[in-house]
Amino acid sequence: MFFRSIKRMVIFGLVTVLAAAVTPATTQALVAVDPGFDLFESIQPTLFGGAPWEGLPLGTFDFGNGPVDVGTTDTIVERLGQATVPGIAFPDLAGTIDIELVALQLVSSVPIDLDGPGPSPFGFHVITLDLFNPSTGQMDIAFDSAGGGTFSSFLDVDFDIRFGSLTGPIVFSDILQLTSTGTPWDRVAPPGSLLIPSVNHLLSGVDNSTDFHPGFIDPITGIKSFTEVHPAGANHSVQTAFPIFIPEPGTLQLLALSGVMLMLTIRRRRY
Repeated sequence: MFFRSIKRMVIFGLVTVLAAAVTPATTQALVAVDPGFDLFESIQPTLFGGAPWEGLPLGTFDFGNGPVDVGTTDTIVERLGQATVPGIAFPDLAGTIDIELVALQLVSSVPIDLDGPGPSPFGFHVITLDLFNPSTGQMDIAFDSAGGGTFSSFLDVDFDIRFGSLTGPIVFSDILQLTSTGTPWDRVAPPGSLLIPSVNHLLSGVDNSTDFHPGFIDPITGIKSFTEVHPAGANHSVQTAFPIFIPEPGTLQLLALSGVMLMLTIRRRRY
């Protein structure tokens, strides 16, 4: 009886040791990317309808606690969930989350004429989001390590094209799916980029251990960028946004000229 008890104790001890050896590999702390926002500045090549487009900065944006300055940002994507994998170095596993394009402002780089439901005047046009139909999609975030990996995504962009200004008449509306594949990401923001706590920085509330900064790194500037594409040839290229927006002379001229052309069109219609 005594030896049977000893035997049971030895077997129980071995089982406990084996369980302790196996359990950490399957129940270790999750590696995560927390919900948050990606703040982008549109760059070339950004093409639609065979014409180039450039970013028109938002100025401010309300992330839930009132408007804040967003610098050069003209495009904002919100990650709506937490992406997790059960441990580090799982390149074949990805966390899938829902995303939404919550802000977009582009202005044509040259005067254009678009086909639409009615006559489209020749001049500068502006792309904005359709306020009545959300632009949603999904993102698969893969973790090559605790500090980064790659992601693939798609967004169904519901947009309006307006003539002359952000509040000009709508001359064209459509939905366009943009995708990206195998784009790198890591926890570190490029030097000097726009960082807003609890928005795109310090998402854990303590450090950058759950932050997400996407894009290919330029070896000279350190700025991250990537391109979303559509099979028909449209694409949207973005880079990291920065705190201070200083309009380039060309942008100012475009906006001033578009305003003049809009006024001339209105005057002609009055006659």
